[in-house]
Amino acid sequence: PFTLSKSEITVVAYPYFEEGRKVSDSGISYGWRINNEAVTATGQPNELTLRTPGGSGTATVSFSLQNVDKLFESAARTLQINFGAENRLLNSNAQ
Repeated sequence: PFTLSKSEITVVAYPYFEEGRKVSDSGISYGWRINNEAVTATGQPNELTLRTPGGSGTATVSFSLQNVDKLFESAARTLQINFGAENRLLNSNAQ
């Protein structure tokens, strides 16, 4: 697990298998989840800013990437984060 020692962090994912493509390329689909709930990045699609709401706990942050033109080009990772907030993280981009 990763321990979040600040009140806010930005997680960035890069599509290294897609050399020469831009992060904003519409041919790449990104997906983010916090504790299995879908969240939307409002800035760059490969960046998710998280902040702690208070208290302490653990959250699971998941990321997936899919090349919509090539079925077998995809990636997915999950990260456990310990934080000094209640048992969830907030997407700071959420309204």
